[in-house]
Amino acid sequence: MPSAKETDSETGMISTESTTEHTIHVLLVDDEESFRTATAKRLRLRGLQVSEAADGEQADAFLSDQVPDVVICDLKMPNMDGMTLLRKRIQDFPATAWIILTGQASVDSAVAGMKLGAADYLQKPVDAEDLEQAVRRAYDKNSPARLLAEIRTQLHDGTTRFGIIGKSQHVQDTYEFIVKAARSDQPVLITGQSGTGKELVARGVHEQSDRASRPFVTINCASLSDTLLANDLFGHVEGAYTGAVGTKQGLFEVADGGTLFVDEIGDMSLPNQAAMLRVIETGQFRRLGETKERCVDVRVVAATLRDLPEMAEKQAFREDLFYRLNVLPWSLLPVCERREDIPLLIQHFLERHGVRTGEPKRLSPDAMVALQAYDWPGNIREMANIIERAATFCDDYNIQAADLQLGLKKGVATADGVSSRLNDVERDHVLRVFDANGRNKVATAKALGISRMKLYRMLDQYGID
Repeated sequence: MPSAKETDSETGMISTESTTEHTIHVLLVDDEESFRTATAKRLRLRGLQVSEAADGEQADAFLSDQVPDVVICDLKMPNMDGMTLLRKRIQDFPATAWIILTGQASVDSAVAGMKLGAADYLQKPVDAEDLEQAVRRAYDKNSPARLLAEIRTQLHDGTTRFGIIGKSQHVQDTYEFIVKAARSDQPVLITGQSGTGKELVARGVHEQSDRASRPFVTINCASLSDTLLANDLFGHVEGAYTGAVGTKQGLFEVADGGTLFVDEIGDMSLPNQAAMLRVIETGQFRRLGETKERCVDVRVVAATLRDLPEMAEKQAFREDLFYRLNVLPWSLLPVCERREDIPLLIQHFLERHGVRTGEPKRLSPDAMVALQAYDWPGNIREMANIIERAATFCDDYNIQAADLQLGLKKGVATADGVSSRLNDVERDHVLRVFDANGRNKVATAKALGISRMKLYRMLDQYGID
């Protein structure tokens, strides 16, 4: 039987179990009591969980409280017929598969229901075995939609603000910094390793500020030569230099009234630093080749991975510019120092891949352990690339540790160190899921996607009582 997916609410990861282990929940909607009762009984004997509704209105009320895996719905019913219920509710439950029951005279209506998104239709009278097989086909066929719905539910639980994902104290403090910094109009200096999300913080400050309706303009100093950077920042007039055709606005003018995000400001030359300091202090600058002073109202948010105080001591960065930028400083921690955010970040990138491709993927327990043990020298940017590569080349729903191609890269401990850390992470992971499931071994094994015997061995191995 093809595999179905369940989500571990403790870790945010998705585990896999076969449909033979998962009890499929069916809502049977039919106004013929004798048929409904007999069919429900037969389906229960075949291992399905069955709820009953006598018409569309009862089913509608039921769906307000519960989300079944499959709805079996008759078309001809009093109060609210099956087609009305289907139109009203199918978009609300993308993770639920619908099967239509119809008489010979209503085949056209059944086809119309299929066009609305129903998975299948069967003509009455229907054999219990045929109906059971239709239920299992519909359930398995709908597993990608069910998986994506589960992922989205997990991701919108208050662990994402300003595009920054996490539940660690550092992320919560970052949220608070963004809100408070947005109340001011002073420069902001964001420091941190490459790939930690410095631009997201800058955008958050802008979007929460009074300047939110004005432009948010970005420039990366590391990607431009000294001359091109000055040209982009301040603009030029015709003839300012060879090849300067026409007049060009600089980014300070483009960002007037808004925010200019200057990334990798530690790579800016000393002459450009002097010009930058003047704009920040006076709001005035000159285009290249022009003597006229121009005035702008721009808030500067700068970012760097460099140690600016150390650079200032070596006279590689202007000390006065550092102090002017460092009014509202914030330092972002690398991923390896906030490991509790790793499952949520991974989940986000898995969802992004699944939504874009229509092929949602999940992590096996060993892959999750490997990712939590990895030191992430490239931080979130590296994580996005690794997950995207693994999800693209993995042939199944299940991404294994080998699919990640982590290896012993820079920033990863020795083999013995990795083995030791993997064991620690795996033990913590198993214990969290065990506690989250009330220390129920059967439920825990299902959540982890492993057999009960393997769980027993792991509990014994790690001394979990």
